[in-house]
Amino acid sequence: MPGNEFNTNCSYVSESGIYYFGGMKGMVLFNENEIKNNTFIPLLKVYDVFIDNIALSRNHWINDSTITVEPTQKYVKISFSVSNFSDSENNHCIYKLEGFNDWQNVPNNNEILFTGLKAGKYHLSVKGFNNDDVPAKNMVNLTILVKAPFWQQWWFYLLILLLVFAFIYLWFKKEWKTKEREIKYQSEIEEIRNVALRSQMNPHFIFNCLSAIEYLMISGSDKAQLYLNKFSRLVRNTLDFTNNELVTLRDELNHLNIYMELENLRFNNMIKYTTNIDVEIDVDSIPFPPLILQPLVENSIKHGFNRKISHPEIILNVSKLGNYLLIQLRDNGSGISKSKNMKVKQHDKSYGIEVTKQRLEIFSRKMNKHTDFNITDLNEEIGNGTMVAIKMEL
Repeated sequence: MPGNEFNTNCSYVSESGIYYFGGMKGMVLFNENEIKNNTFIPLLKVYDVFIDNIALSRNHWINDSTITVEPTQKYVKISFSVSNFSDSENNHCIYKLEGFNDWQNVPNNNEILFTGLKAGKYHLSVKGFNNDDVPAKNMVNLTILVKAPFWQQWWFYLLILLLVFAFIYLWFKKEWKTKEREIKYQSEIEEIRNVALRSQMNPHFIFNCLSAIEYLMISGSDKAQLYLNKFSRLVRNTLDFTNNELVTLRDELNHLNIYMELENLRFNNMIKYTTNIDVEIDVDSIPFPPLILQPLVENSIKHGFNRKISHPEIILNVSKLGNYLLIQLRDNGSGISKSKNMKVKQHDKSYGIEVTKQRLEIFSRKMNKHTDFNITDLNEEIGNGTMVAIKMEL
């Protein structure tokens, strides 16, 4: 070309398609039919890979055709280049995501952006073309692997399954142990019931009561029938109570009153028996293990009162202490230490107390209520005798 300066309006197109351009240094002409298409066969390459604005190492996607996306990462951007430098702005690509879409154009900047991909494996195919739609020698195939979050992993499902089985196993094991414990408690209760039945109706007490009632009958006392009825009621209550795990506090106190009346029959009303019940105590609504108090009173009479006690006395106090029922049974007998010194039969005494403790422990476990049982040997400053205290959660 003679120069690059041309005159205005100095151009002409002939009928044969030849273009004429007049310039400062001569005329230029060319035939458009002689212009050839770009037949260069380019190469298609992956130019860049970004995951959440973080560029992936080039070695990674050159040597490994799999792009791994973590569960917390949000998008993948892949850019491509076509190795054609003639009118390179018109190079272009098409892509296909297997199972999701057919072939479609990659945007002008040859970048593909994937967002919101669910966990799974995706196969991406990309074709490149030069400016005259000549296809590239190669096609790029990439695998995009989006990892599932841990709660969607197979091992997590297995862990949940194992935890469910473990929970079911532990639940059945607990239920089985509970059942075994209930059977054991029931066996203990039945055993103590039998012991209680034998211990509450002491044969010496039965013999002495019947002898006293017989004496009243022989002497023609009109009280003989009254005491015989009381004795029958005591025996009937004892038998009924041994078949019941719980009675009301009123039933237990009434049973104790009948017992004391029969004991006083033998002692010619020498024993002063006093019951003090706090007005806050509703004796009709409080459950109580039967035949607990009577052996304690019997213990006081049998081991605490000797001939030196001229005015034997038993005081029963029932009160409320916070959320607890407090029962205090006090006598003015010889006390524990003096009873030992006097060589009283301690085996019978401790055996009856041990039975009472066991029954209170069973009541505590079954009702899930805390109980305390204490025996105190009173000194001379606060009055001789023994104090038995039962504290029971309401």
